[in-house]
Amino acid sequence: MTHEDQLVAPLNAEQQRAVTWTGGPLLVVAGAGTGKTRVVTHRIAWLVRQQGVPVSSILAMTFTNKAAAEMRSRVAGLLGSEVPNLVMGTFHSVAARFLREHARLLGFESSYTILDEDDRLRLIKQLVKQREPNLDARDAEGLVKGALTALEACGRTGRSPAETYTGKVGESARMLTLLTAYDEAKKQAGYMDFDDLLRYFAKLLRDNGQIQKLFRDRFTHLLVD
Repeated sequence: MTHEDQLVAPLNAEQQRAVTWTGGPLLVVAGAGTGKTRVVTHRIAWLVRQQGVPVSSILAMTFTNKAAAEMRSRVAGLLGSEVPNLVMGTFHSVAARFLREHARLLGFESSYTILDEDDRLRLIKQLVKQREPNLDARDAEGLVKGALTALEACGRTGRSPAETYTGKVGESARMLTLLTAYDEAKKQAGYMDFDDLLRYFAKLLRDNGQIQKLFRDRFTHLLVD
């Protein structure tokens, strides 16, 4: 049995078509448990074995560390060896890895620290207390919760607080002031939170032509599970 037979024989017809697709970008829509991850892992192995694509030219992203570890294990099993040069991970881990290489373009050192959710909450509480010391406990808690909600919204859109709130008045202007202070405090301390990883990663790819070219030259195949 050839390498290609080994890679496609266990798949159904639609999965085989996706794995061996050569017509450009492809979107596979299927329900849970229908083999989407299997298609991604078999396609990676097929690209390497049948198309001669270097492992280092493939970027694969998924949503959880568990899924990324499972995908890497499956690919290694299909190829018969570990794949240390395969860039595979969650969206956040891939962004963090890429930003380590180019952090100085954003005004950070490559040794920046990633804030977890507890660290972020602690820093926002500290800023609220410093900036509005006369707030009672209930109002301060409400402002902190509002800031966390606003940061999550910015993270979903990939926009900075300044891009989201500049030019607005009232509570939005108040939120901009707080979140700007939060961004400044992080930058001075060399911190990024999880939303920053995605936002800054997207910013570099969107706004920096040299980084766009570097990314395109480095990765010829992008797979998302």
